[in-house]
Amino acid sequence: GNLTCVLTEMKYLTADLKINIEQYTKPIEEVEIFEEFKPEESMAGKDPEFFKKLAEGYMDCYKISQNWPQAPLNRNPLTKIFGRNMIFFKCADKNERKMCAKAQMLQWLETIYGSDPSEDPSEYGLPKDKYDAAAVSVIVLNNAATPEEEFVSDFFWGMGH
Repeated sequence: GNLTCVLTEMKYLTADLKINIEQYTKPIEEVEIFEEFKPEESMAGKDPEFFKKLAEGYMDCYKISQNWPQAPLNRNPLTKIFGRNMIFFKCADKNERKMCAKAQMLQWLETIYGSDPSEDPSEYGLPKDKYDAAAVSVIVLNNAATPEEEFVSDFFWGMGH
């Protein structure tokens, strides 16, 4: 089909339609998406730590997809052939969304509160990783919000607490 042709052409699938994990985990500078893509302007290009976590997540997704039992995949003709790919792509999408959300939370916190590269978040009981620490910090801030802060947040963002 068209999708498999595109994914093969982009080198995300091998010629035999298997996940090409090397394409997902190679350094961002080597990624050839399109001419206008400037890796140094992307989050993965700006921060090697971000790229490392993203690549580790892809590798976890790959391992999950390869270790998935074949029996449940055999119950459907589509998943019998493409089930492992489907598992990988769904997991990879979740990995990207999670990492991008953590990066946005970190950027938001640094914009509001500033940043100190020498500061260790684990000194405050947070995870050592700055992206995980940002996610926990936002959860703590949301749970510590006063009723007035919740009202303002609901007014602007329309989401209940």
